[in-house]
Amino acid sequence: MENVQLTNGWIQEFLEGNPSTQTPTLQIAALRDTKQGPICYRARISDGTYTYATGGMSTDLKEQVEADGLLTDNKFAVIKVLGFKRGGSTETKIALIISEYELISLDYPLIGEPRPHNGDPSTYRGFKRQLQEDRNTTAGSYGNTGNPSTPSRRVPTSGNNANVMPIRALSPYISGKWRIYGNAVSKENLKEIQPRNGKGPMKVFSFILSDNQDDIKINCFGETAEKVAGIISEGRWFYVSDGANALRGANKRFNSTGHEYEITLNNNSTVELAEDQSQKAPKTTFKVVPLNQLSNCVAQSIDILAVIETVGDVTSLTTKDNRELKKRELTLIDQSSTSVQLTLWNENAETWTVEPSRVIGIKGAVVREFNGGFSLSIPGGSRLEIDPAGPATDELLKWYAAERPNADIKSVSSGAAGSGGNANSPAEIRVLSVVNNSPMVNSYDRGVYFNSICMIMSIRTENAVYAACPTDNCNKKVTGVDGGYRCEKCCKTTADCKYRYMVNLELSDGVSHAWATMFDDKAVALFGKSADEVAALKDANPEEYKRILTSPVFTTVNARLRGRTDVYNDVARVRFNLFEIKPVNHEAYSKCLDETIERLEAL
Repeated sequence: MENVQLTNGWIQEFLEGNPSTQTPTLQIAALRDTKQGPICYRARISDGTYTYATGGMSTDLKEQVEADGLLTDNKFAVIKVLGFKRGGSTETKIALIISEYELISLDYPLIGEPRPHNGDPSTYRGFKRQLQEDRNTTAGSYGNTGNPSTPSRRVPTSGNNANVMPIRALSPYISGKWRIYGNAVSKENLKEIQPRNGKGPMKVFSFILSDNQDDIKINCFGETAEKVAGIISEGRWFYVSDGANALRGANKRFNSTGHEYEITLNNNSTVELAEDQSQKAPKTTFKVVPLNQLSNCVAQSIDILAVIETVGDVTSLTTKDNRELKKRELTLIDQSSTSVQLTLWNENAETWTVEPSRVIGIKGAVVREFNGGFSLSIPGGSRLEIDPAGPATDELLKWYAAERPNADIKSVSSGAAGSGGNANSPAEIRVLSVVNNSPMVNSYDRGVYFNSICMIMSIRTENAVYAACPTDNCNKKVTGVDGGYRCEKCCKTTADCKYRYMVNLELSDGVSHAWATMFDDKAVALFGKSADEVAALKDANPEEYKRILTSPVFTTVNARLRGRTDVYNDVARVRFNLFEIKPVNHEAYSKCLDETIERLEAL
């Protein structure tokens, strides 16, 4: 078979925008039909050093591709590219579109052991192209130890470093085995969970591996979890190897590494402790989310950099299963003039000794949402640093010293001023019609939270209370059957029920009006009586029942609302839920209006 020379490293040169030749010799590692964009066949192209899967053959080449037999399975055609162009450019992906080519060989073994390129030229920038003859034949091997052209960013540890690839380059599109090297920067304790399939308890373990450039989360289950948990120690260096099937899309609810994928190990995976442990542990890098953006990250794992404003005392609480928990709340603040509550539990709460005015960096904080307010928690496996070194910390401390004393701080946490927002901030107050008719509501799955200075115009009294299941944590509506009450959710019938509010109020802000729904705890505060008390009056004293429910009508209030799009019978409309009603602070509201006018005049 004729020896074929590929243009090694050409894909990296193409992505950098400076290819060494306009007629490279490349190999087609895979080809499939597509009906989208300017290409007729999507291709995975190899230059012997890298493979690249973004792009393919121009639509003008459809007949030539079919005539040349390039679609034949298990055939790795070698072509000389005579024309190409860049297309589909994004910040990190550039499409290679081949517009003209010449077939050199249809049936040729896959040349070398090319590694997948992720499309980001910075990942492999500085790598030397391997020009040796053996890199262009099937006898070649990428990353052989002692090879003088080994990429400079590879971690220099020991001889078992062969074929190590950067963590950034991992993807499910890798063919064959991959191997990575990194430091176990954090790990969760081995724990036991109850799977949803009901097959019994299962062990779970996870850790984060970092190679000084990027991090990736690695998960283990069952016997694998027990085995790997006994090997992994924080701060030590390891080799991990497996295949493409071990890679899954990252679950952002529990993963803040920033990597697009995460790894799930099995019994066929390999985890090895590196012989050389002399290298320093990687420095923690924070991909910081400002506190005023937390509403976009609910139930996600994110990175935070903020100043500790206050530190609360340790408190105790008892759960419904009689477990005693320790709790401590910290108030964090950043340059977005936003504060949030960070909740510490049990040992973390009891051992906390850091005073206010220090900077805290959290990698892997989880955003929680309750009744329109947001808070942070630190799950196992998160990393926490006090006063992390770097310019971001310095800038934050300068802001805190110079601007914090005069800043108008908005709290996004429930129970803090404004119950999830500064109720008198122009950034929070909205006109009802703006929210009702704005496409921004559709941009957030959980809806948009805002405040409205409005008047209660009317209250529907007919179904303001309903009979609910008396079981703890079940507020489902019950139906009367055989002298009792049937709950379909709990699948049981009880002799008694409890009553709960579900009140519909008409609100008007002088420009527009909207109907909003208010539930039990907020309604109790508004009416001053429990739902059970009001329900007892419905038949016994209808006039008093109506008087209580209509007493707030024509009262001007500061309402905390959520607008969320709801689809019923294929018709989409915005529904409003009311989370809090407060009296209007007219002095603060006047200042808010003055500030708004000043901003408009400055436009």
